Amino acid sequence: MRCDINMTDLKKHTSKQNGFTLMEVMVAVAVMGISLVGLMHVFSSLLSGIGRAELYAEGTMVAREVLERSLIGRHLEEGVYTGEVHNMFQWELVVTPRETALDLQEGLMALESSPGLLQINWLEEDSLLRMYELDVTVRWPDTPYPGSVTLTTLRGIVSPELLDEMVE
Repeated sequence: MRCDINMTDLKKHTSKQNGFTLMEVMVAVAVMGISLVGLMHVFSSLLSGIGRAELYAEGTMVAREVLERSLIGRHLEEGVYTGEVHNMFQWELVVTPRETALDLQEGLMALESSPGLLQINWLEEDSLLRMYELDVTVRWPDTPYPGSVTLTTLRGIVSPELLDEMVE
């Protein structure tokens, strides 16, 4: 069996391209590199947003816990109280009595809208009810994402001394 190979046919087959040129590979690597840098920036932004959200949520839980502890207690005094939680969150609770013109309007509206209920007029000087505003601010300054959150609520306390006098 004789094999006839033409030299021109052999040259045609060997000169055909079967892969990528160096330039094509370099362009593909450059495009991938630029794309990866963009993706890494997006992921970095997402992770920092998650970190900020976690700190804000935990700070809010600390603030709620401080408010709930002060709402549960029987006695409340005007003043500023501070503390720290987990060596990360610093809280400050400010307790102030409510005695403004706005309070008078709110008190009148509350009296008019609650017929049949125990009528405690906290607008009078010798009222059984004492209203306090509680403002708690929680800060986390020594973290990768420093921030703060403030919660405010009202608390009414019936004065036990005045209540005893009214009963007698």
